[in-house]
Amino acid sequence: AFGALGARAGVLKLSGGVDDELRSVTKVFLENLVRNAVTCTEHERSREVTPAHVLKALQQ
Repeated sequence: AFGALGARAGVLKLSGGVDDELRSVTKVFLENLVRNAVTCTEHERSREVTPAHVLKALQQ
C-alpha cells in the first residue's frame, strides 16, 4: 500500500527500511488513536465509538 502511495507521489521505489519504518509508525499511530477514542467513549459512558469520539482522539 505504501508503494502504491509513493508511486502516486512520484517516488520510483521505496527502500525496504523506509517501508518497514512507515508501517511501524502507522501502526503505533493507529494504536494510539484507537486507544484514545475508546477512552473518550468510556469517559462519556457510551457503548459505541462514534466518529465524534475519533475526532476528539485526533485532537488530543
